Amino acid sequence: MILCSVSAGAAVDVGFRGASLQDLWFLPILALVWLGLLAAIHSREPSCLGTGTAEYRRVANATGLAFGVIAFSILMVPTPGGRSALVAALAAGMPALLLSRWIWRHWLHRQRLAGSCSSRTLVVGHRDDVAYVIRTLDQGGENGFQVVGTTLFDDSGASISVGESTFPALGDSRSVARAAQRSGADTIMVASRPEGVPSFVRELSWELEGTAIELVLSNRVTDVVGPRLSLRPIDGLPLLHIGIPSYEGGHHLLKRGLDLLVAFCGVAVTALIAPIVALLVLAESRGRSSSRSSGWGATAAPSRCTSSARWCPMPRLDSPISSPRTRAPGRCSR
Repeated sequence: MILCSVSAGAAVDVGFRGASLQDLWFLPILALVWLGLLAAIHSREPSCLGTGTAEYRRVANATGLAFGVIAFSILMVPTPGGRSALVAALAAGMPALLLSRWIWRHWLHRQRLAGSCSSRTLVVGHRDDVAYVIRTLDQGGENGFQVVGTTLFDDSGASISVGESTFPALGDSRSVARAAQRSGADTIMVASRPEGVPSFVRELSWELEGTAIELVLSNRVTDVVGPRLSLRPIDGLPLLHIGIPSYEGGHHLLKRGLDLLVAFCGVAVTALIAPIVALLVLAESRGRSSSRSSGWGATAAPSRCTSSARWCPMPRLDSPISSPRTRAPGRCSR
């Protein structure tokens, strides 16, 4: 996909501007830098493939950085032309690369739903917590976790049924690592810790040292605030930080676009009506057609506003519409 985008940029510059191939010396470098940054920024990391927007963000960041480096190089090294090739390669490469990742993601989802390309997972914890994790994983089968067994702290040696599936219970809290090796699991997902053993996760990670088994921690806090979660590691005390709610991705763009559209329509309507109101106020009485006043806004900061009104020294009444200070334009606009 990258080679096709770079070739398209070269074809545009050669075909429409008549540039020579020697002037496009930077395009092969662009392809190498692009590929290198995609690898350096971990855009193909298994943990971000198939779920979330991290994969797309990494691809976009690597693409922008690669084109920024090459654009800076073109400015530093005098090159006749070449800018149209760079713009064409960017216009073709970014959407094509994101589209290809989207297509491969759907292929990966189908493979995972069929039972392949998934991590064999052993879920560890109390019965209720284990059932909750398995039920959540079954709802999103494309997440890449295939449960092959469980380890129950409160009912060792029994099986657990979730929906129409039954999963065997292997070992107890002291034999989790051996149970994972016996079941052929490559991932251990900790749904909860045994009571009275605060160092369970640390000791388990020491037992898994030297093996290819990954350790994953599940926390029900992410059920509500997953997108706002960040981890702050402290020795012996990993802290979960919950950020302020905010939109991101497509929801952020949709909300931002709607806010701008509504604000633009409101300003446009006000801009059309305000001159008419000002002319009516001028025609009704003498003096200025507007006045300025100050007040306090929602942020407890002083603010100033302009109103199309004329004030006269008369007592204030309860109803501003029936007040003798209100002229015909004011009663109509109110």
